[in-house]
Amino acid sequence: MLYQWIIASRPWTFTAAFTPIALGTSLAISDGYHFDLFLFILALLGGIFLQAGANFLNTYGDYMSGVDTIDSAITCPQIVTGILPAYKMKYVGIGMLTTAIIIGLFLIFLCGWPVFVFGFIGFLGAASYTTGWSPYKYKGLGPIFVFFLMGPFMVLPAYYIQTYSLNMNIFFVSIPIAFLVTAIMHANDLRDIEYDNASGIKTIALWLGFKRSLLLYKVICIMAFVVLVCLVALRILPTVALLPLVLFPLLIRKFQRIKYPDITVEIKNLVKWTAGFHFLFGLFFIIGILLSPFVYV
Repeated sequence: MLYQWIIASRPWTFTAAFTPIALGTSLAISDGYHFDLFLFILALLGGIFLQAGANFLNTYGDYMSGVDTIDSAITCPQIVTGILPAYKMKYVGIGMLTTAIIIGLFLIFLCGWPVFVFGFIGFLGAASYTTGWSPYKYKGLGPIFVFFLMGPFMVLPAYYIQTYSLNMNIFFVSIPIAFLVTAIMHANDLRDIEYDNASGIKTIALWLGFKRSLLLYKVICIMAFVVLVCLVALRILPTVALLPLVLFPLLIRKFQRIKYPDITVEIKNLVKWTAGFHFLFGLFFIIGILLSPFVYV
């Protein structure tokens, strides 16, 4: 039973919380600020509990709204198959968010009110994705909200708790990661386009249709690299921050494998693949930033 709860938490998505927090922290270190390990761990735990809470409530919300069926619940079928009861999924999700709030309150006490602003926005985003009075996923706003919630609004507070300062450059540097986390969300909508259409909800993928949505997925992924190059060209980032470019051929090979007509298997695995690529991109990005004080190119 514990294994089912672990799977229901979707641990493969936790990198979407780890990466922006680690990126914000690495930017603070490269700017010469002292690295506070305790604050980093608190921020990381808060982000992961927030992500887990959103995942549990997402599964619950999709079930209650009729979006999830035995056929469509590919990644988290625990409720529709009767393995886990819906009410427990809901309460575990609330418990995860409550834990994130407690950690957030401690960070507010240690670091000040800006943490409250970012934390409150993050809580609202996690709690209202597929639950609440107006779930934004079902209005086609999921990818747009996630761009900010899992991009700038996680990188900025991670930077702030290490430096007690903020600047627009940190916002700009978060954009490549924001594009890739948006790609994860869009890949999910792309995979579920048939089931979402049957359930009557709205997504960007549904509005565009499969072919154009697949093109949009490719554009979103490529934009992460385009913005990265622009940030270096504008001297917002050092040249060594271009390290993620070594992953570009990997992305192109993936694009080649999801061409028509034999794409069913690739689309089903696209969410997890994109999550892994997001993590790899973030890892290389972070390494490049941490190397920047020592590498002059």
